[in-house]
Amino acid sequence: MSAVSNSSPLIYLGTLGDFELLRLLFGTITIPEAVYREVAIDGRGQPGGSDVLKASGHWMLTESIRDQHRAISLMEAQGIHAGESEAIVLAQERGLDVILLDDQRAVSCAKAARLKVVRTPAIYATAKEMGLIDSVRDKLDHLRQARFFLKDQDYRSILRMVGEL
Repeated sequence: MSAVSNSSPLIYLGTLGDFELLRLLFGTITIPEAVYREVAIDGRGQPGGSDVLKASGHWMLTESIRDQHRAISLMEAQGIHAGESEAIVLAQERGLDVILLDDQRAVSCAKAARLKVVRTPAIYATAKEMGLIDSVRDKLDHLRQARFFLKDQDYRSILRMVGEL
């Protein structure tokens, strides 16, 4: 299964040293140019930046969107960032129904577009199901330390779902 990704999952998985989970779980990750710029160019030297550069052309592909006007309209109408709007448009243009996003506004837009949204904590839950990691709790705790916003009720819900609470 391949997916389109926004910046935040790339950055957080890079921060926690878990970038390779993306390849193991999704095979190919496609990112729009705005995400590439944000993570690999503007974020050079930051978590995720070198990971994107290493994976680019192998299992991570950067693609241009065809309908730039649609991405701009979505960004302006919904108050989301360029990377998020381009990721949503790219997923639709390429017929990929899985998108990796974290921002609530962008998640709502993607769901309205009938895309299957996978947030960073869900990546860890899936990784545990597949035996790739031992503890989701440790990963969620590290995400929170890295300033990932996760409500207490969502934290508990995820841990319950994976049998860690």
